[in-house]
Amino acid sequence: MFLTAQEGYLDRTSVIGSSEQEVELTFKGHELLSSIREDRIWDAIKWHLEQMNLNLDSVSFETIQEMAKQIVLKSMKE
Repeated sequence: MFLTAQEGYLDRTSVIGSSEQEVELTFKGHELLSSIREDRIWDAIKWHLEQMNLNLDSVSFETIQEMAKQIVLKSMKE
């Protein structure tokens, strides 16, 4: 969770008088989720990663989001 907050996908705020923290998605986090919301896009990302012998935890969120954009652009041209 620390890395996702550090990269700007989550916003962690401490709850006053508690050791707990609230976690909210930032605009950047919402953009990422929006880009991979459709199953066909998510499945295509996973398929492309498999073809390159990569798995999800070996690529950045930025890479995943860029892949989603490219998949959408390609589908618009077809």
